[in-house]
Amino acid sequence: QLRGLQPVRDETTGAVYPVEPLGLAQQGAEVYRANGCYACHSQQVRQTGYRFNAVLEKAGTDPDVVTRALRQANPRLIVEEAELFAMAEGEVLPLGPINLHRRGTLEKVFSDAGLEAVEAKVRFDLVPTGPDIQERGWGKRGSVAADYLYDDPAMPGSLRIGPDLSNIGDRMPDRMWHLLHLYRSRLVVEKSMMPDHRHLFEKRRVGDEPSPLALPLPEELHPGEGWEIVPKPEAIALVAYLQSLKSGQPLFEAPMAAPSN
Repeated sequence: QLRGLQPVRDETTGAVYPVEPLGLAQQGAEVYRANGCYACHSQQVRQTGYRFNAVLEKAGTDPDVVTRALRQANPRLIVEEAELFAMAEGEVLPLGPINLHRRGTLEKVFSDAGLEAVEAKVRFDLVPTGPDIQERGWGKRGSVAADYLYDDPAMPGSLRIGPDLSNIGDRMPDRMWHLLHLYRSRLVVEKSMMPDHRHLFEKRRVGDEPSPLALPLPEELHPGEGWEIVPKPEAIALVAYLQSLKSGQPLFEAPMAAPSN
């Protein structure tokens, strides 16, 4: 299925996607497999459709023209609201649900209203939709084959006892959060069902200085005066792998609005 696929370079930013996991992240993928994390977590965001957001890209030179155009596009807008949005560059315009057909209708409305003549512009950003994206916040778009280009084997998973991890590196970039979650998941996620992975940590005496990776544990879990809990190399590698899981890049087969800078 992945034969012939190649990484894609973003023409605007120059960024390449996907990025091949190297070093610790590559080692962490093996720790992920060895601990059976794929049995409880999926790595496949499900997209059920898409919609469009109308965004005022340029306010132009005549706000009155833009105001009238917005009221034609949405007659429910009162004059004062339309006037505010006519100057709100970069804001999503309140034009209601926009599917492909309505986008065409709105483009004609704005064209007939003369936006181009006053150097104003409304763009339509494609927004992927589905419970995984909008309700659960697990990703920005649906997963596609290119997301697994460097996975050997791919681990899309089949159960969701825990959340999907396709984009966990963007959602939860903090390393200490992941370490605490592995050691005692309910320290950071109330009612978490994930079992503790204490075998990935060790108790040791504090040296001249505490380890920068020593877990900041509450009193009931603290190992005692002069001792600390620190991650083993396997835990550090696993966290590096989780931090590498980022699937927010627009692709030809999975389009979406580019992230704003």
